[in-house]
Amino acid sequence: RAVKGKGSITESHKNDYLLDATLTYNKTIFGNHNLKVMAGYAYQKFSTEMLYGYNDHFVSDVFGVNNLQAGGNKTKKVESSKSISKYLSYFGRINYDIADKYLFTFTLRADGSDRFGKDNRTAVFVSGGLSWNIAREYFMRPVTWLSDLKLKVSVGSTGNAAVGNYGHLALAGTANYNGTTGWRYAQLPNPDLGWEKQIQTNVGISATFFEKLKV
Repeated sequence: RAVKGKGSITESHKNDYLLDATLTYNKTIFGNHNLKVMAGYAYQKFSTEMLYGYNDHFVSDVFGVNNLQAGGNKTKKVESSKSISKYLSYFGRINYDIADKYLFTFTLRADGSDRFGKDNRTAVFVSGGLSWNIAREYFMRPVTWLSDLKLKVSVGSTGNAAVGNYGHLALAGTANYNGTTGWRYAQLPNPDLGWEKQIQTNVGISATFFEKLKV
């Protein structure tokens, strides 16, 4: 059916606040043993606000979307929303290598998100890896055009918090019946909602073609 024109306007504000701090320590021991330790803290807050208006059945388009109330009273729509989510993380990493030939990496992080139930908001993720830089071995010295040739093996756990806000809460909403607005159940609680966890393993080899560094 003809609606004599439609008009809508949306206004949204999105903010992302991030505080990230790290501390790094480096130490060389026994001449060719290198140790690097990093510890960090991160806090992040997302906030979103939205306002939406719609109407149709306009008698004139002279006002554009700056006079939505000039449309039909039965078709006008107004919506607004606001959501906030927060993350808190503590993390650390240890890198240790011997003469840049044998490299060891260990990482540990604890993440928390208010998107989950109160008993499942935090999770700990661990990973470790080994690398062998074959290009640093004595038998590779004649190969002057190869800078690095690394064989890598790693295993670790990862997490996913992309579940949307307030999925663990019981939520109320409004409904209109026969011209009267009332309350209704919009969402049942899910206190067991928690992090999606995965174990990932990687095996690979990488090469850098460059003038070989003398060792």
